[in-house]
This record gives sequence, structure tokens and C-alpha cells, in this order.
Amino acid sequence: MQQVVSLPDYGLQHHHQHSNPQQKPPRPGRRRPRPVGALDASARDNAPDAPRVFDASRGCESEAARERVELVLRLKDMGRRFEWRGAVKVFRRARARGMVMDNSVYSCIISVVAKSGRWSEAVELLQEAREDPAGLAPNKYCYTAAVSACARGRNWELALSLLDEMREAGLSPDHFTYGSAVSAMARTGQWRRALGLLGRMAGEGLQPNVVCYGAAVDACAKGGQWERAVGLLQEMGDAGVEPDRICYNAAINACAQSGEWETALSLADEMRRSVPVLGTGAGPDVFTFNSIMHGMASAGECERLLVLLAEMREEYEVSPDVVSYNTAMAACNEPALLYAQHRFTGEPTDSTTVHPCP
Repeated sequence: MQQVVSLPDYGLQHHHQHSNPQQKPPRPGRRRPRPVGALDASARDNAPDAPRVFDASRGCESEAARERVELVLRLKDMGRRFEWRGAVKVFRRARARGMVMDNSVYSCIISVVAKSGRWSEAVELLQEAREDPAGLAPNKYCYTAAVSACARGRNWELALSLLDEMREAGLSPDHFTYGSAVSAMARTGQWRRALGLLGRMAGEGLQPNVVCYGAAVDACAKGGQWERAVGLLQEMGDAGVEPDRICYNAAINACAQSGEWETALSLADEMRRSVPVLGTGAGPDVFTFNSIMHGMASAGECERLLVLLAEMREEYEVSPDVVSYNTAMAACNEPALLYAQHRFTGEPTDSTTVHPCP
């Protein structure tokens, strides 16, 4: 018969076992799983509703393994609530009690800390994994979580350093690792280094995916490199990687900020043409048009801006938001806005003659 062992219930009350006085007793020969002690006292209040029963033949073969599973479940639950400080305390208490850690625990706690952008704490935990008394060697998941923390914390230098350290440890970065590293470049406008990472991926036989390309496009946008951003979209198509809305919006924003609003508008049309292939989620949205209108406003193209504001609803089926209207009001004078009101609503205005722009 298959061996069954029970996991701690974190102090949760099994009131469902006693709430019905007519409940039938268990049939002979079948034992009800019996709860064992919790990880620590604080778990009674904060721990997740973890699975109670695990099949010993599927990997949970010892008390230490059960404790690690329990710890990982609890850390993940605290991570979902962004309770990184509490998660670190729970982790350190478990270590102080002599719990033997493995890479699943270390990668989990580093990921929890990474979600809050606490790169220094993440790197400290990675160092603890290296110095673990059990002689543990951090795996690529631990490193990837630490690189992600550096990206969120805008520490691109350390992200690159961790990539080099992975190779020295005999580990190969994957798409997730590189995606986090390129995101670190994007957040700080390091577009040259972002493109360099794409080239490094290709040299290692890794085809950049849409996440890596999207981060590189964003890096070029933040660095004012609109031509390179648009070129990456073309490169994606040539490589068989379909750009998504995030990639297009980053390139459109780069064009708009550089005064290339006509190029930005053509990219929005290209987005619309991709909808039959990629679905409605790939089409232009309000952020797309707000970027283009900002570029038009900077170029003094008031009339074209107002036409686009009308076309958003009529042709693209996208509803303008408060940013759309604020951009129009900041760029255009009162007669132009009266023209917009007439164009949008069809209602007459107070002016005898309505001109779109002076």
C-alpha cells in the first residue's frame, strides 16, 4: 500500500472533523492523517493553508524534506503578501534551529526579497547559500532570482557581475536570467549593454525571446535611440519572434519622444494589422496613443493631434483617458478644443465659426 505521511497544519483548527455529531467514524483499516507539530510558534498566525498530505513515494521521504516543503510554502505565501522582512526572519529562525537548507529554499527566499527590489538583501542571501555549512552550491535559479532583484533595484553593474559569476561556477544563464539582466539595463537606460547582452545570448546559442527583446527595446527608448528601437522590432520579425504590445509601445514612445510622431503612428497601424495573428491583446491601447499625441504636441501638430483623438474611438475603438484630454488641452487653444468638441459630439459650439487650429 502507498505510504502516506502528513504535514504540519500550522495550528489550523480541524473543526470540520468534529462539527457534525452524526459524522461516520473512519472505516477499519484506513487511518486518518494525524497532524504533526508546526514549523515554529509564529506559523500559527501567518502560514498558508498548505496541503496536509504528501505521498512519500513522490519525493517527501524524510522529516527534513517535509520541513523544507513546509518552509517553502510559507515563504511563498508571505512573498505574495510582500512580507519580505517577515519571510527573512522565518528563514533565519529555521536556519538557527539547524534546518538543513537546499536550493529550493534559497531560491524561494531570494525571490521573495527580489519582489520588493531589495537587491542588497538578495545578494546577501546568495552569499549565505555559498557559505552554507552543508556545502551547498547555489544553482541557476538562485542566481536568476538575485539578478532579478538587481534589476528591480536598478543595480545593473551587480546584475552583470552575477552573470559572470554564474559562468565561473559552471552554470549557464537561461532566458529568464538574461531577461532579468536586460531589464536591469532597461531600467537605467543602458541600451548599449542591453544590446550587448542580446549578442551574448546569440553567441551562447540562445535565441532571445519576446521578454528579452522587449527589455532591449525599452532600454533603447530610455536612451533616446528610436532608430535602434524600431530596428529591434524588425530584427524580432526576422528571427520569428512576434513583437507584443509592450515591445511596440516602447518603440512608439521612443519615436514620439524624439519628435518622430509619424513613425510612431505607422507603428500603431502595424500593431493593428497584427491583431488577426496575435489577438486583440497585441493591438494599440490608450498608452500607445497618449505617447503619439505627446509627440504631436511637442512638434506643435495641434490639428493632427485632435484628429487622432477622434480617430481613437472611430477607427481604433480605443477610449481616450484623462491623459489624452490633458495633452490636447495643454497643446491646443480654446477654438481648437471647441472644434474637438464639435468633432467628437456633433453638438454645436458657442462660436459661429469653428477652426481646428489658429
